[in-house]
Amino acid sequence: MLHSILQNLLSNAIKFTDPQGRIQVTTSIDGNSCLVSVDDNGRGIHPDVIDELFNEGSVYSTKGSAGEKGSGMGLSLCRPAAKRLGGDLSIESTLGEGCRATLKVPLASEVEV
Repeated sequence: MLHSILQNLLSNAIKFTDPQGRIQVTTSIDGNSCLVSVDDNGRGIHPDVIDELFNEGSVYSTKGSAGEKGSGMGLSLCRPAAKRLGGDLSIESTLGEGCRATLKVPLASEVEV
C-alpha cells in the first residue's frame, strides 16, 4: 500500500509539472511518525478541487501539463490507504505555484496490521 501511495503522489507531481519544473521529495521524522512530502512547482490545485479529490465516491480527473489523461481514482484511494496504515495524507496547494502532498505514517514499530 505504501508503495502505491508514493507512486501515485510522484505520478501526480510529474503529470502536473512542466518538463522544466521542479519536483522534490523530502522525508522527516515527527515523533513516532515518518513524513514523506512531494513538492512540485506545477500548476497547483484549486482549494475546492482538493476536497473533491479526497471524496471516495467521486471520480475527478483533469488533464496533465502535456494533456495526459487520468482515471481520477488516485487520491480518492490514497487517503483511505494511508489511514489503513495508521496515517494520513494531506494536500497543500497554491494555484500557479505548485503543490505539496504529505504522507504521514507511523514508524514501522508502531504499525499494527
